[in-house]
Amino acid sequence: MLLMFLVVAVNIAFFTRGAIGKADNEDTVQFINEWMRNDNGTFATYLKETIEKDEDKVQGREALSESLGLWMLYAIENDDEAMFEERFRLLKTYFMTGEGFISWKLPETGESDVQTNALIDDLRIYKALILAYRQWGATEYLTAADKVGTFLGSNLIYQSVLVDFYDRFYDYQTQTITLSYLDPEAIKMLEQHGHITPSSYKKMTALLQEVPLKNGFYPKSYNVQTKKMVFDEEINLIDQLLVAINRSQLDFNSDELLIFIKKELEQRGVLNGRYSITTRSPMVAYESPAIYGFVILYAIEIKDRELALQAYQRMIDFRVNRSKFRGAYSINEDQNTHIFDNLVPLLAIQKLKNAQWIS
Repeated sequence: MLLMFLVVAVNIAFFTRGAIGKADNEDTVQFINEWMRNDNGTFATYLKETIEKDEDKVQGREALSESLGLWMLYAIENDDEAMFEERFRLLKTYFMTGEGFISWKLPETGESDVQTNALIDDLRIYKALILAYRQWGATEYLTAADKVGTFLGSNLIYQSVLVDFYDRFYDYQTQTITLSYLDPEAIKMLEQHGHITPSSYKKMTALLQEVPLKNGFYPKSYNVQTKKMVFDEEINLIDQLLVAINRSQLDFNSDELLIFIKKELEQRGVLNGRYSITTRSPMVAYESPAIYGFVILYAIEIKDRELALQAYQRMIDFRVNRSKFRGAYSINEDQNTHIFDNLVPLLAIQKLKNAQWIS
């Protein structure tokens, strides 16, 4: 599930600095396949085993639907049908039920009793399935997408708005939508294929259009029942970037956030994971390559090549170019990394290549 992880802090001094023309996506793909695969082929969240007492937190070798969706989008961007097909088989074998429910996480063994999904991950997978069908024409992708779409339209709509998750055990749907989850491209596909109504699509895109700002930052979520936006005192920059990406897909600008990002990069040279909504100052010391990956994806949406390349140069500072972990991002002092910090850069770099902004 998106952002339900602790971004791994990096000590860059341990490794050779990344550079254009050195380590590339092939190294990162090889690293993940070699070091972050479980025995059944699913992809572990962390390189090393970790134990969390809270079952809602991710154990080290658990696999996430988030990771699978990012892999699928990368395979599409890379026009790699064989890779997509292999990830699709993991989806059908381990994550997805016949009714279209997708578990948001699985244990290392793949035998899950998790009864909740995660809207953002489902939408990412749904969009990937539709795009794969359009790109390669395999009807099984469309069939799977229709099952996911039907499940979402039947179980995750509250007052015409998609909400964060559904719990099958309790037959319960939350009444809140995290704004960064509202991917307009995926939601439009749901409408086009009859899984949600046109009025539902318009209501959700209106939320993105009319979203208020507080000191230049977006709310975390919207309570559908009370019709109130909810701001966090400590904002997560990835959430903010995803809202900006979502808005850009609808041709709405996010100028205040863009100015903030560019100012941070110009004056401090870094972007941190969390900021105070009151002081706009960093609340944590860590950076992560995923943050810079999402800056790249946002910059591509708004056609800002300079910002994309600036973020790219900082992102590859986190990439290991020597050692047995060549191609990995954010290997810390404990020899650990989170797969999210590796998959987002993969996708961002491939999109940069497809835009012909890097070779």
